[in-house]
Amino acid sequence: RLHLWNDLSKMHNILVTHLLVAKEHIGRGLGSYMISEVINFAKNESKRNIFLEVLATNKSAIELYLKFGFEEGGYHAQDS
Repeated sequence: RLHLWNDLSKMHNILVTHLLVAKEHIGRGLGSYMISEVINFAKNESKRNIFLEVLATNKSAIELYLKFGFEEGGYHAQDS
């Protein structure tokens, strides 16, 4: 789920709170495709930052995001 504000020209960040692939489609490159689309959107809209929320236990998603150049930035209290 991608949360955006009405006037994107004034916003510098994108927050992705949910990026889901159905179990039967895992391993088909859909997660990579979606992350690529988010990154392309951010570039096209001149956004400075993309923030992702992911469960600390979701190692495969974290590995994917790291491959795309994302860095760990901290944990919510319930994840630490």
